[in-house]
Amino acid sequence: DDPQGLADIDTVTANLAACFAQSGVSVLLVDADLRRPTAHRIFGAKVGPGLADVLSGQAGFDEVVERTGYEKLSLMTAGSAVAGPAELLQSEAFDDFLAKATATFQLVLLDTGPILSVSD
Repeated sequence: DDPQGLADIDTVTANLAACFAQSGVSVLLVDADLRRPTAHRIFGAKVGPGLADVLSGQAGFDEVVERTGYEKLSLMTAGSAVAGPAELLQSEAFDDFLAKATATFQLVLLDTGPILSVSD
């Protein structure tokens, strides 16, 4: 059963998240590509507050976690555009975010930008 049509999407992280969720693991998929986010399109989520907003203190963790078509799969979109994504991802706020995410979900998957393009 594939309620979001992920079989047609060539996104490894999204498919991996869906597989774990279907096996009963509670999963948070985080779109950590703050330069060119795509997870919101894959899951048909609204564009709004997300990871960048949590890291900059403009939104709370629980405010931006969204449900998906999979019972055990939640999504956090990238959120608002920011000037220095690398700095946000290297901040103490990101460490705090990871602590909260791993305490709340059995598995946290970070969908990041291309590995060789930028320092993020």
